[in-house]
Amino acid sequence: MKIKVLFHIDDMKQWDLLLHNVSNLLRAYCPAGPAETQAAPATDRLSLPEPEQAELQIEVLANAAAVEGYLLDAVEADGSLMTELARQQVCFVACAHALSGLKIAQRQLRPFVTVVPSGVRELVERQSKGYAYIKP
Repeated sequence: MKIKVLFHIDDMKQWDLLLHNVSNLLRAYCPAGPAETQAAPATDRLSLPEPEQAELQIEVLANAAAVEGYLLDAVEADGSLMTELARQQVCFVACAHALSGLKIAQRQLRPFVTVVPSGVRELVERQSKGYAYIKP
């Protein structure tokens, strides 16, 4: 099963929630990660069926003010968690219009961030390709 998910953020205050949502989704489909990220035993949590093995494609799209979370010196977004998620093949994308409007150059962004011409167009294209849309 292939699961495609687009997380959308446009508010700097939502970075922590969004990054933890992405982490939780990864753990839900890949529960055999490091010991500290494994799910609690079934007796300590709701009894849910085990998820099917899935191939995940996760993209995080930032536009408007939230592109500032991609800055190398951003403190509002957890840079170490973002880096770890990028290592797990999560794609981080920034809107070029937002960057331009905020006078942010691509060289100021974390190295794993991809810039797209239009965040709104990216949303439309991903949704037309079957991506689930999540906005915390």
